[in-house]
Amino acid sequence: METVLKNLKYIKRTIEDHTHVEQKAILSVLLSETIEEVRETTFKYEVPYIDYSGDNSGGNLATYKDMGKRFKSKVLAELEEVQKQLNKKNTGVNRCLAILNNLINTNLYTDKVNAKIKQWKLHPNVSKKAVQASEIIEVK
Repeated sequence: METVLKNLKYIKRTIEDHTHVEQKAILSVLLSETIEEVRETTFKYEVPYIDYSGDNSGGNLATYKDMGKRFKSKVLAELEEVQKQLNKKNTGVNRCLAILNNLINTNLYTDKVNAKIKQWKLHPNVSKKAVQASEIIEVK
């Protein structure tokens, strides 16, 4: 993940320095490698506790896995959008910078997923026996 962020920061710097036109081929290869690396990366999130009570047993765990998949797909879509913008004759510089800033600032949206997980509170009517302690979920 550090490599992905490093690549994104390099691409952002190149666009800000207005040298992206001369380095279009290099940036295209770099973005392709970055997209492939994100596809192969397994994102891991720690869920503080899992509710195994009621009809929706472990439902919050499935919800967080789905959210992680959704944000990973969003990262891939935005990286592909940057690649398309950079390959256009008239590069959408502002669009690329906005996407790159968002990806870098949110740590590839992992910060958003972690924030959502931390918001979840155990319902007061749930028995403590029905709750399992911390678990790590993996999003492929």
